[in-house]
Amino acid sequence: MPPSTIALNDGTQAPWIAFGTGTALYDQDASKPVTLAIKNGFTHLDSAQMYKNETSMHQAGALQESLKKLGMDYVDQYLVHLPAAHEDLQEVWRGMEEAQRSVSTQIEAHPYVWVDLKENLALHKEYSIVTSSFGGLTPTGFIEKIRARLQSQVLIKWLKQNDVLVVTTSSKGERLRDYLDAENVPDLTE
Repeated sequence: MPPSTIALNDGTQAPWIAFGTGTALYDQDASKPVTLAIKNGFTHLDSAQMYKNETSMHQAGALQESLKKLGMDYVDQYLVHLPAAHEDLQEVWRGMEEAQRSVSTQIEAHPYVWVDLKENLALHKEYSIVTSSFGGLTPTGFIEKIRARLQSQVLIKWLKQNDVLVVTTSSKGERLRDYLDAENVPDLTE
């Protein structure tokens, strides 16, 4: 069963959870982990030129260059990764407007930084910008006594309940299936 989706501002839908190829796969051949993720049910793959692995996984980057590397005519979603790293963000934004797909922004999101994100999240909601997370499984201190599987599922469920598109990664098929199964965890309360 494919994962449920989150609505994007242009009316399209994206899977609510993505397999990320950043930190853990930086400058590495990502083809085996990406294949494993796909075989275990992931349909949303997150990558960036800065990860230096898009050729091996056939995914993401500066749109036209990336499409060529991907051997594709389009991608479902294209985002600016680390806007502060671009010297001319206005020019980058104009390019994004030309590509005009859905709008999302990817930030570090988990319970430890949630209070600091409230203002940004309100702005995202006001302008129909989907918030996508990286580092959603980073905090572990507040639930150390919970098994690793449940810990990941609770953090993923918490992000999903807060309307954040989750990006995660693993080299283990069982863990990937657990991530997808987080959707079935009962709703969490404040």
